[in-house]
Amino acid sequence: MKRVLSFAAMIVLAVTVAAAQGYGHGPHGPGEPGMNLADHLTKMLDLTPDQTSKVQAIVSKYTDGSMGEKMRSMQEAQSTLHRTVHNPDATDAQVQQAVGVVSGIQGQLALEQHHMAVEVGTVLTADQKAKFQQMMSEHREHDGPPPMQGGGF
Repeated sequence: MKRVLSFAAMIVLAVTVAAAQGYGHGPHGPGEPGMNLADHLTKMLDLTPDQTSKVQAIVSKYTDGSMGEKMRSMQEAQSTLHRTVHNPDATDAQVQQAVGVVSGIQGQLALEQHHMAVEVGTVLTADQKAKFQQMMSEHREHDGPPPMQGGGF
């Protein structure tokens, strides 16, 4: 169980790293043109065509479903927070309320990312999981923790 949770945490980190690098922001987002999270994992881990297909299906299930909805909600909540913070007429309570909304959605997104990570982990071999964990460890050593992104992807 510890290995599954450790791997899930690594996938969540990869999602955050990919988001920080611009992956998964649509077909023409920053980073490599057209590369989404499934493409990124395929490239990083040398997935087989069958694994790639399964990972793409898992990622699509989440990004086209409730996680995508939460990501849109997060963008709206962050926009509201930004407007509230910069509104000289806003009260501290209003800012705190806006922060609470962002925080709550961020927690929901973390759970969605975790669930997706657990599913992706069932597709990978033990060697691929080990390679992934090594890559994430090296990333943290060189770059430190990735910046917080509002919702991953």
